[in-house]
Amino acid sequence: MRNYWWLEVTKDVRKYVDGYDLCQRMENRRVVLVGKLMTNKILEKVWTYLTMDFITKLPLMVGKDAILVVYDRL
Repeated sequence: MRNYWWLEVTKDVRKYVDGYDLCQRMENRRVVLVGKLMTNKILEKVWTYLTMDFITKLPLMVGKDAILVVYDRL
């Protein structure tokens, strides 16, 4: 309706949507589904949850082109 308007535009659009098969099969959600919020566990021990990754394809420096990254969640 921002770009086009005529008398009974809403009625004509509703009639078109009601008769269009794809519009009838697709259902828009009126409410956003939200999951239950949960707090993170408080960790008590070091070196329990580790994440490791390599950063590669770096410019050569002293014959090396990668870095090992180690991350402890605590």
